[in-house]
Parts: sequence; structure tokens; C-alpha cells
Amino acid sequence: MFTQMVSSYSDIKVILYISAIGGGVCLLYCLYLVFLRSDATQQEYMYFYGFALVCLIVLAFLLGFLISDLSGTYNAHRNTLTTKAACISDATWQKVPRAIFTESSMDSERSWAIAFLVFVLLMIVVMLYMLFTISSALEKVNRPGQGWVGGQHELV
Repeated sequence: MFTQMVSSYSDIKVILYISAIGGGVCLLYCLYLVFLRSDATQQEYMYFYGFALVCLIVLAFLLGFLISDLSGTYNAHRNTLTTKAACISDATWQKVPRAIFTESSMDSERSWAIAFLVFVLLMIVVMLYMLFTISSALEKVNRPGQGWVGGQHELV
């Protein structure tokens, strides 16, 4: 059980490192785009948007794996402590596995991981909705005779 606990905490550290590195790269690229101001191209903005979306998707998968690990493997090993305590006939020694069981709960970490996963999934849905909304609006603008070029809004 100690191995699963250490593994879960190392998974949390990996998630923290990946989100910090991915967020830092996104922030640096965003600052680069701010520095360019109007010289930035749509392609550069799409690269930024795509990288941020990929970072969120990777983070969602890692959080899902962490929740699965905490719910399945860790709790399965943790629940064996109560059955092992029932096999011990000495009352003093029987308290030891029960105390380890009560002190080794990682429900708080699991709850926070679920909260962050819900937040990340909502962010992904919003980003995808905005991507498709903006893409469809740009597609309408770029149609011949329908948008700003060649249509009623053309500047003479």
C-alpha cells in the first residue's frame, strides 16, 4: 500500500510539472504574441490556441489516470487492511491495521483531482466551442460574394 501511495504522489508531481511547463510555454508564447501586436498572423494565434488545447487535453488524461489509480488500485490495497485486521486475534495488534486504514485515506486528493478534471473538461469544451464558432464565422466571411471582399461591405 505504501508503494501505491508513493506512486500516487509521484503522479501528482508529474501532473504538476507538466501543467507548469505547458502553462509556462503558453504564457511565453502569449507574451510573444502581445509583443508582436498587429504583426502577429492568424496562423500564430492558431498555434497558440492549439498548443493550449493540447496541454489541457494531456492534463485531462493525466488527471483521469490519477483518479482511476486512486479509485481502483490504491483503495483496493487499502481495503485489504480491514480484512487483515479481522484475522488478528490480539486486540492490541488488531488496532494497528485499522489505524493505518483510517490514516491512509487519500479521498481529499481524489476529490481535488475530480474538481480539477471537471474544470479542465469545461475549459476544453469552451475552447472547442469557441474554435468551431470562430472557424465557421471566418468561413462565412471568406466565401466569395458573402464576406467583406466582393460583397456589400467592400470598400471602394
